[in-house]
Amino acid sequence: MQFPFGCHFLSSKLSEEGISISGVSIQKLLQQHNLGTARARFEHLAQTIILDKAYSLNNEQKEFISRYNPALLEAGREIGRPGQLISVFSIFLGLFPYLGKVFGYFSIDAYSGYVHSVVSYAPDKVICADLLIEVILPFYVQMGLEIKQVETSNDPEFFSYAAHPFSSLLRARPGTEHLLTAVGGPKTNGFCQRFHQYLSQYILPAIKTKKADFTDLEQFQEEIKFHLEAYNRKLHPGVQHYFDAYPLMGKSPEEKIEEAIANGGRVNWY
Repeated sequence: MQFPFGCHFLSSKLSEEGISISGVSIQKLLQQHNLGTARARFEHLAQTIILDKAYSLNNEQKEFISRYNPALLEAGREIGRPGQLISVFSIFLGLFPYLGKVFGYFSIDAYSGYVHSVVSYAPDKVICADLLIEVILPFYVQMGLEIKQVETSNDPEFFSYAAHPFSSLLRARPGTEHLLTAVGGPKTNGFCQRFHQYLSQYILPAIKTKKADFTDLEQFQEEIKFHLEAYNRKLHPGVQHYFDAYPLMGKSPEEKIEEAIANGGRVNWY
């Protein structure tokens, strides 16, 4: 499991140590231990990570895990409640006939997976700040929850040491810390990468089948809102396997939030 890519990879690694054993022989051994498929090896490794949050992953394991569920890369962060960590990130959504290029800003709650979004024609720090001021903050205020950490890249939409509509607002909020993803690392954390997989597999293909129908950005925003509501409530057909995995563990993002604040919190869905 230190090198979970399969029999031929293991055969090559062993040959580097002067041990000659064919990939076919290794595959037989893997099958004897119910590890003959990549999915089986992933499930085994995922359970190890979930049961032992201090488990240290090597680079090969990180690459392997990222193919299936990058959120597991963040398991050691111990996110204990909604609002403890909000990640905000941008994605190029595509080129559309009447709109041109469309970008999306997304925020995801690391504990629940709950997602909000706003779209724009280009990367825009003011629109990014509007998502924070008009959508994210009111959502958590309504539930009586504090936002402890907001994590972004250091791209110009999110951060500047000088006056800035997004990062300056966070600096002025006592009790809220603005985290930046590691220099030289991915611009998004594993929670964002996990949602990006869902977005690419279920939301963007559905939107692109209707791309000729969008004549203004407001229509596009409503379409994104429709799909995010289906995601947040687990309404998309055929996606149970996505929600069964870490960190949702069978619940919808809405159910995760409701469960977390059932004792002493409040929530009014609208």
